[in-house]
Amino acid sequence: MSEVGPPVSGRGWRFGYPDYVLLMLILMYMLQYIDRSVVPILAQPVKAEFGLTDRTVGLVVGFVFTVPLGLMLVPAGYMADRGNRRNILSIALVVWSLLTFVSGFARNLWQLAAIRALVAAAEAFFVPNSQALIADYYDRTKRATALSRVFIATALAIFVGVPLVAGVANAYGWRAGFFIAGAPGLILGIIFFLTVREPRRGSSDGITTVAPPPSLRQAFRIIKRQPSAIHVAWGMTVNTMVFAAFSAWTMPFLMRVHGMSLSDAGWVMSVAYGGAAAVGYLFGGVVIDHLGRRDARWFAAVPGGLVLIGLLSMQTTSFATSRGILIGSIAMWSLINAVVVGPSIAVVQNLIPPQMRGLVAGGTSVLLNTVGAGLGPLIAGGLSDMFAADYGTRSISMALAVAALLQLWAALHFFWATRTINADIARIDSLSSET
Repeated sequence: MSEVGPPVSGRGWRFGYPDYVLLMLILMYMLQYIDRSVVPILAQPVKAEFGLTDRTVGLVVGFVFTVPLGLMLVPAGYMADRGNRRNILSIALVVWSLLTFVSGFARNLWQLAAIRALVAAAEAFFVPNSQALIADYYDRTKRATALSRVFIATALAIFVGVPLVAGVANAYGWRAGFFIAGAPGLILGIIFFLTVREPRRGSSDGITTVAPPPSLRQAFRIIKRQPSAIHVAWGMTVNTMVFAAFSAWTMPFLMRVHGMSLSDAGWVMSVAYGGAAAVGYLFGGVVIDHLGRRDARWFAAVPGGLVLIGLLSMQTTSFATSRGILIGSIAMWSLINAVVVGPSIAVVQNLIPPQMRGLVAGGTSVLLNTVGAGLGPLIAGGLSDMFAADYGTRSISMALAVAALLQLWAALHFFWATRTINADIARIDSLSSET
């Protein structure tokens, strides 16, 4: 299909064809998040059938998934700049959904790990291609809002996907959980291919020729001169590490320590975790944007303060004895993460020149997925095994409490960024005006 310019809507947010494309991408991201989360959701019954340790489960949830994902992000970004993004996304969705479905037939750990690695490689194509597609359907006055709305998909996945997969697995066995997670993507992939048009690159901004990006050496030199960008990126990475640990192990924690069934734990995660995340994605960026217009240091200071509050709420989750306090604390750290993630990504983008934002976005995604999401579940699983002899079923509670202390490290990076962020923004404004 030939490339076409997207319809440009007038003022306001009246639903038009670009919004239909955005809705499709939100649904696609929701399915991706469900497919990514299906192993943590089913960790307890999978562990029981295959006779796994917590460390091994953490490895499958962590590095087995995040390393292939990280390795494919740069090639996926390369293809996004040169290929038909609608076709790439359609194929990727069908492939990762089919592989998720096939995961239900795994007969041992190695088969499951191999299939999950392939799922991760296919899912790597979503981020660069979807962001590039959105940028060509929305001009710069609406692009940030459109991109932020995509994150609502994670809350929808938690609110809809977690109880659905957990409920089906509870009724029909864990293998059925993989089947119900993978099947919808096979249908959506076909609908996306048939109904979404590939926009002309740069059409939303009236750009016909894009300036060449800097070389890797030049890009590295620019980033090196922006210490606040480096600190915010590391703050995001460490926060992701802790959040990934809690995301991966809260379901088993609720079942082991609080005696919940798989279905009940799924509903707690859906309401507390998913509902709070939705609120954070909708309103958190608005507050930080308002403060940041007064002084850019707020862009880093607010996330730094919030991750410290997140540390306290995670400690509360680990040792809560009251059901109400438990659910409230889960909602609190989920809300905080949702508020931190979007503005932090925006800060890094604001601290680099426009012609290298794709490169930095890919590099940041590699850092978040391999170091952050990769290490978090593995650290928590290893700590749980280490504490098992002394704490029994409460070993996962102790493991999460210790892992949460890494938020002190994350907060330090955010606070360090406040020292130079105004100067770094001024330097980029000066550099951009000269090019």
